[in-house]
Amino acid sequence: MAGILSGWYVEFELNGRNLKLGRSYAEYTSNNTQESPAGRYITTRDVLRQVNSTTVFGLAGQYISDCVNHHENCTQRRATLLPTRVIDCSNPANPRLQIGVEGEHSYVTLSYVWGEDQPFKTTTKNIEKYTRGIDISKVPQTIRDAITVTHRLGLRFLWVDAYCIIQDSKEDKVEQISHMRDIFHHAYVTIIAACPSKVSDGFLHDRRPGFPAPSTLPFRTPDGALGTMFLSHGTDLRPEPVNSRAWCLEERVLSPRSLVYCSHTLQYECQTEHMNIDRAADPRDVRDDIVQLPSWVFHDRFLSSPFMVPGIEDAERTLDKTWGKIISCYTQRTLTKPGDRLIAVSGLVQKLHQHWPKGQEETPVYHAGLWSHHLPGCLMWTVSRRKFPRPATYRSPSWSWGAVDGEIQYATRDVSNMICEVHCCRTFLAREEHPYGKVIGGMLILRAMVRRAIWDPENGNFFELHEVLAAGEYHSEEQGDDGEIGYVTADALEPASSSVGEVYLAILMKTDMTVRGLVMERDSTTGPSANTVEIVEQKETAFNLKIETFRRLGTFTAPFCDRGIWLSTPSQVLQII
Repeated sequence: MAGILSGWYVEFELNGRNLKLGRSYAEYTSNNTQESPAGRYITTRDVLRQVNSTTVFGLAGQYISDCVNHHENCTQRRATLLPTRVIDCSNPANPRLQIGVEGEHSYVTLSYVWGEDQPFKTTTKNIEKYTRGIDISKVPQTIRDAITVTHRLGLRFLWVDAYCIIQDSKEDKVEQISHMRDIFHHAYVTIIAACPSKVSDGFLHDRRPGFPAPSTLPFRTPDGALGTMFLSHGTDLRPEPVNSRAWCLEERVLSPRSLVYCSHTLQYECQTEHMNIDRAADPRDVRDDIVQLPSWVFHDRFLSSPFMVPGIEDAERTLDKTWGKIISCYTQRTLTKPGDRLIAVSGLVQKLHQHWPKGQEETPVYHAGLWSHHLPGCLMWTVSRRKFPRPATYRSPSWSWGAVDGEIQYATRDVSNMICEVHCCRTFLAREEHPYGKVIGGMLILRAMVRRAIWDPENGNFFELHEVLAAGEYHSEEQGDDGEIGYVTADALEPASSSVGEVYLAILMKTDMTVRGLVMERDSTTGPSANTVEIVEQKETAFNLKIETFRRLGTFTAPFCDRGIWLSTPSQVLQII
């Protein structure tokens, strides 16, 4: 018997009222296969809580070896060129920084939460000293534990950002961040310190027993022996600190295999498996909200010939869905520096760009969080749940989700209902050599129908502009309860979303039920650039067109508009910045 998972409802009647207490789960496990006769028949085990034990390290090494040697869906790369700098863990009591190590080697990476400053991080002043040795007593406990894990796995080199990136060098930070994809993707294994909320906490301590404690029940085996069965109550695991940090997402997703040091045990995961160490049963799963890349992304043979991917259309759709999940998961997380909104996911962007099938078109172009082959549909992204103030410091054009904070629901790339045309989408990079990183500007040139409306942000709805009505148009007979013709989903908390006012609506798509598009305000500070005029003149037959410039405020749906009037609105060329 491999264990039993059961669930039940507890209901009773009190004073004529039917009360339901809820549902509970129970798992039957035998904890000791050596001593309990029941262990032969109930083969599931309790989680291992001594994560620093010889047993656990032996199992971890075994799982990694099995993955490298036998998993068809996992990369079998053992050695590779090392990152620029690594920590030599040959002597864990006296680690040292190595620079420019030649040849191919296996190395380990660490993904963790800083949570506090690291006074002894690598700088231009101490880097030469660290090549001779790093005082282990001054190394934060989480990094010290990672050095221990690397050594006990029989590996020599460890990459940790605090010591392998020169922290007071802006140039080195930019350079190393541009290699983040390769650093984690080529690692032999990544240590994910999931449970510590700050780097000084460490992760190799013994885990606390589960609460409530397991109950014991007698268990008589088929051969008549009397053993013990443990009844454990499955409880939800608290969110792990590492899962709240934006930078840590791509570090985990890009890694071919990982050792995840959770609050209750150690877990192993790769493209094939995700399990508690010793395959112990436990209903708590910290990877539930972590997106996983398609397994073929980890196979180098698909880089030169993406059409080798079985079912190229399915591969493209798979990547489309994966990207949407990445954005949703990523934008729920926090950043110490909000300006890193686009930068902290750049490694994943770079990896996907390598593998996105070309199909019948050119390789997709990345525009500050949006992909050219998703346009114009992806312009309909929305901010879910809580809204935040619009950042005071420029991060990206207003049409990009990188311009605002909060969880993003990425829009589909379906263009079947689109009734607008994208003339040009362009971003201006802070550094041309880093096309997936920071941007300093951008523009989107559309031909679309534009309407004026009155937006009531407090109620989230909008109305026909009275000036338009006075000109002879009229309300639809199918208005909402308050006379509204539609609803707005704002991008951020800002002046335009704090009081009733006039807005512009760019109609992007129509369905049988509604008309949808972007809510904008006119930008009076920036006129069309020379580049904009040139692009428009290349696309349009008439010159000297009036090109208005707007900024995005949100999205709208207009189920109660008069479709005949709205969809007969003359289209115009507009620029959104």
